[in-house]
Amino acid sequence: MNLTGRSRTLMTIAAIAVLLLFVVVSVNIKKRAELSRTLKQFDEMVSISGEFSGTGSDVGLIERRIGLTEGGQIPVMMEKIVAEMGLRSKLSSVKPIGGGDRDNYLISESEVSFDNLSVNELINVLYGIYTAPAGLFVTSADIKRDFSQGNLVDAKLNVKLVSFRKRSDG
Repeated sequence: MNLTGRSRTLMTIAAIAVLLLFVVVSVNIKKRAELSRTLKQFDEMVSISGEFSGTGSDVGLIERRIGLTEGGQIPVMMEKIVAEMGLRSKLSSVKPIGGGDRDNYLISESEVSFDNLSVNELINVLYGIYTAPAGLFVTSADIKRDFSQGNLVDAKLNVKLVSFRKRSDG
């Protein structure tokens, strides 16, 4: 095969163009594979981020429920709960019955008595205690029906407050 100088130049240019096209296509395939892996990692990160933020809000709720506030008193908290419901007149007494401390926590317990509550009001009080931002827990309940007024009950609730011991800065 006898090629002229011009033909050889064109063949060399064509070979370089094919080689360059091959390099570009192979680099493109590698970049697409990297992009695919990166998109998968991004999707995993978004999923983990969603789980993490959900866990963070769960932790916040649990911290509020177990009383991760400093101090607090059951009579004050119960007054606030029943006052918000308009049931202050039905709260007859709040008597301290015990307490103590365990590790970094202070635990106090009181007997909270209510007179002439409807069942719905009692449920509202229990729900108010359950959703209180402090660590209030009902440990036992004694509910008696008031036979003079058939649809009303008298209730004695043992309420426990768990909170952090007051921290000293120093």
